[in-house]
Amino acid sequence: MKRIEKLDKVLSVLYYQCIDNAGVSTVDISFSCGVEIDEVDECLEKLSKLGFSVSGSGNNFITFDGRVFFEKSKRKKPFLDLERKDRLNELWKTLKIFGVVINSLALILIGVWSINESKESIVLKKEIESMKIEFKNELIQKDSLINTLRREIPSKQPPPKVVAFKNF
Repeated sequence: MKRIEKLDKVLSVLYYQCIDNAGVSTVDISFSCGVEIDEVDECLEKLSKLGFSVSGSGNNFITFDGRVFFEKSKRKKPFLDLERKDRLNELWKTLKIFGVVINSLALILIGVWSINESKESIVLKKEIESMKIEFKNELIQKDSLINTLRREIPSKQPPPKVVAFKNF
């Protein structure tokens, strides 16, 4: 059994057995929670330092703060609840840091992508402009060839005569 669980058991015994300001001996606590007497003494010392218990005339008493601390716990294991809450807070901190890192990487990738896209769009715009110029040049060449052909064809050959055939 972990020390935290032993603290919870000792505090639980004090909470339920200290009725009407009646104290509980260390031996009774040990028997009630199944913890060695030496460990019960350590737990009582810790609870006393935290302000949750008081020892006097061979008996141990739970303080008002100890009662409130115990009653605030949902599962009636206040120290385990605190440990769980601390672990969840650490996990939450780690996840927030991880989220910030992922967000930063995403922003960097978006920035790099937009720079590449803008470079590519500039290259594509230049290619389009050169193709437009090339197209205009080809149109001019085509028009000049058509004009040349129009001048050359009528001067060299007479227009074709249409011969009509009669049906017999």
